[in-house]
This record gives sequence, structure tokens and C-alpha cells, in this order.
Amino acid sequence: MITVKEMRALEINSTSLGVPTLLLMENAGRSVKDEIVTRFENNVKEKQVYIFVGHGGKGGDALVTARHLAGEGANVNVILLGENKHEDAVLNLNAIEEMDFSIKMITVKDVEELKPLTADILVDGMLGTGFSGRPREPFRTAIKVFNQSKGYKVSIDVPSGINADTGEAFQDEYNKVAMTAKAEGHEDIE
Repeated sequence: MITVKEMRALEINSTSLGVPTLLLMENAGRSVKDEIVTRFENNVKEKQVYIFVGHGGKGGDALVTARHLAGEGANVNVILLGENKHEDAVLNLNAIEEMDFSIKMITVKDVEELKPLTADILVDGMLGTGFSGRPREPFRTAIKVFNQSKGYKVSIDVPSGINADTGEAFQDEYNKVAMTAKAEGHEDIE
């Protein structure tokens, strides 16, 4: 088990050893793509994918995942839940905008626009390991919509709306597949 504090220390140690945060983000996003491709027996071509993207580093990881899944031939839709100010995430958003193959970008301006979806793959890139308490809008609605949506679900790090240290969730139903080292709040997560 790893705590949020320990996970953060690993990131800080990596960067102090000269590993750029952009590379950490690239590796995380690519690893999520690799796991998804493995689960789909190495064929995500033309699979319908929706990726919910938050404001921070987890959102940047999700953008990397989007880019790599599109490169595998998936039909990728990115749901942006506001403007990302994380420097590395912005670089990844710019990279998507410069790509030769398309990723549909959906910017949420009002939570009323969010409705449950049916897709082959849904990726939670909303709230990361630093989350605690109750999510604010648009995340509160986006998490509910994500959890009500139908499809194979993957969360980067820890499912959004769950405290990574305690496992406390802001609602009863949440996604139970997470991509990280097992954290304190992961007792019932694959």
C-alpha cells in the first residue's frame, strides 16, 4: 500500500533526480493506454472512447492516454471540464490540437450538457490523489455521469470522488478499476 504523501514523495524524488514531470505524465498516460489495449486483446481500432479530463496532472495523464488511443485507431472523444492550467497538461492539449488524426474535443460550459454515455471505453481523468472532501461542480455532476455511463471504465490513479488515503467516497457507486500502485483507499479496487 502507498499513501498520497508517499506517492507525492516518489514524484518529487523522480524530478529531483532529473526526470521531467512531462516524461512522468507521458509514461503514466501511455501505461493507461497499454492496459486498455491489453484488456481489449490488442485491438481498440474504431472503439468508441470518452475521456473525462480535469484541470490538473491527472487531466494531463488523460490527454496523453487520448493521444495514444487515437494513435491505435480508437474514436476518441475528450470531455474537457474547464481550462487546464497545469503546464504539462497544456503542452499535451496543444499536442492533440496539432495531431494529424482527430480527437473530438468537447468543452463543458454547463453541467446540464453532461448526460450518461454508452461507449466501449470510458476513462476517468478528473480528480487525482490530492482530492479530499466533496467535489465541486462541474466535477460532482461529471463523476455521477461517468459512473452512470455504460462501458469499460478505467480511472487514472484513483477513481474521482474517492479519498486515496481513506477510501471514503462522496457517493456510493463509483468506478472500481484504478491505474496506480495500490493506495490505502484501494481495498476494494482491482
